Amino acid sequence: MNDFYINPLSVNKQCHSSNEVFDLMFDLVECLKYLQPAIKKKRIKLLYDSSIESRQFITNQNFFASINNLPKDEHDVKTLWFQHTRKAEDVSQDPVETAVRSSHCSELVEGMISGNSVLQQTNWLSFGKHLLNEAQEYSVLQDGHPEFTVKNVHHRNALKQLLPSYEASDKHRKKSYYDQERGKQVAGMPLDSEEAQELLLTSIEQNNDRFAYHQGSDQFYRFILTHPDKNIYHGFQIEKDKIPVELANRCMM
Repeated sequence: MNDFYINPLSVNKQCHSSNEVFDLMFDLVECLKYLQPAIKKKRIKLLYDSSIESRQFITNQNFFASINNLPKDEHDVKTLWFQHTRKAEDVSQDPVETAVRSSHCSELVEGMISGNSVLQQTNWLSFGKHLLNEAQEYSVLQDGHPEFTVKNVHHRNALKQLLPSYEASDKHRKKSYYDQERGKQVAGMPLDSEEAQELLLTSIEQNNDRFAYHQGSDQFYRFILTHPDKNIYHGFQIEKDKIPVELANRCMM
């Protein structure tokens, strides 16, 4: 799974009110929350570029003023934004002039952002409410670098398409059982779909399958592609001795 970079150029004076800023912040914070299991286990990194702080959601209102003016809400979007971004890896060094465009939008956005080459291997997280920001793919041209392409998302549903997704299988019940027709024992899957999805995001890929360790139950899980063209997996418990020792140790880290 690729790391994720919060795109500073997606803050582009596209809002006229604090409520509009809130809607954009809410969508991006939902993405950050969804990524947390993978970030916490260091399967992916969240990359933060402080050049975003010099940009404006609302004309003549600085970035932090727009955040501080957010209306109070039950989700506490403002607090969550700072919690997630303060833990992110800082890639603000060596800013360069950058132009972003998409084949699905005639507009071009330019500005100074990080020139770190790691950005070329990341997916980008953008704030919406602008046609370019909502494009699924960007062409990026930076001074001193060849042009490169990145995937881009601006809300949770789009984010899910870039990550492994879990889908329960009728074959794997909550407890292991003996299948008379197949003549073999079938492994159980006691996790519900939400728990399984979070665990899948912490998994490690090996030979097209993914393996993960569930700390709460001290159990290992194997995830197998159900729909390879859609990156959708089903999963089940697996004994530790069925996994290479080095892989098991990595899963437990």
